[in-house]
Amino acid sequence: MAATNRTEELINTILIPAIQNLGGTVPLRDRVSNLEDYQFALMRQIVARLGAGGAGAVASVFSRSGNVVAQLGDYTPAQVGADPAGSAAAAIVNHISAVNPHPVYATDDDLTAHTSAAAPHSGHATTADLNNHATNGDNPHAVSAAQAGALAIANNLSDINDAAVCRTNLGLGNVATRNIGQAANTAAAGNDSRFTDASNHFAASLNVHGLPAAANVLGNRNAAGEYVQRGAATPNSALSAYSLTHYRSINVTFPNAFSAAPRVLVGGNFPAAVQAVTATGFTCFIWGDSTLTTSFSVYWTAIGA
Repeated sequence: MAATNRTEELINTILIPAIQNLGGTVPLRDRVSNLEDYQFALMRQIVARLGAGGAGAVASVFSRSGNVVAQLGDYTPAQVGADPAGSAAAAIVNHISAVNPHPVYATDDDLTAHTSAAAPHSGHATTADLNNHATNGDNPHAVSAAQAGALAIANNLSDINDAAVCRTNLGLGNVATRNIGQAANTAAAGNDSRFTDASNHFAASLNVHGLPAAANVLGNRNAAGEYVQRGAATPNSALSAYSLTHYRSINVTFPNAFSAAPRVLVGGNFPAAVQAVTATGFTCFIWGDSTLTTSFSVYWTAIGA
């Protein structure tokens, strides 16, 4: 690089001005391939101008005649744009002996002071800082809910993109959007007056089948619409002695009339029989002795629709 700079200086300060002083034309630099060829072209111009009589012919050069060849000492370093002899060597010696020839780089003392300092990188994170950061689960980067695409607590779910799709994903039906009431498109409350307490479902006073309250009904209607009624009846009179011809009659009326004559069963502590069964009731005969008082009850069960 230094030699190239010196060649540039020789061309610009000596050769080109010499050609111009001799009245020659300086050749274009872009017509030669490299710097050395350009320097040679300039020198040929000078020689040509001298041969053309610019300053006149000379008999000798540096006291030498004939085919003169340049020798050491013909020109001083300053004349050819070079440093004086020994300048480079002296510069190298001065560089080597300098205490800090490269002031832009750290010295041994700088490195020692750096490594022994308590916090040589005070503007940077320490190992403890990195460990605390890595174990911090409370949003160490202070990322907002919006940046993370999360719902904001303060919005109380108002920032859900599609509430209907959200309800579907949660498995909620359309009751989730209904108001409490008794009109159409409303939901019934647990204490709605139209509901009956299930704990009283089998209470005697509950009208399960749409029958009168006096009907003692067992179970539900079957597929044929049949249900069961039951009851107890007492004799119409008392007998003084027991015989086949001595009996008491009991006229029973069903609490709830059947649509047709039902099947009737009777029983008790004395023989009994059923006669004249109709949709509204039947007659029961019971045999017994004087202990069969009018307070004695015969039990009956009727099955019908």
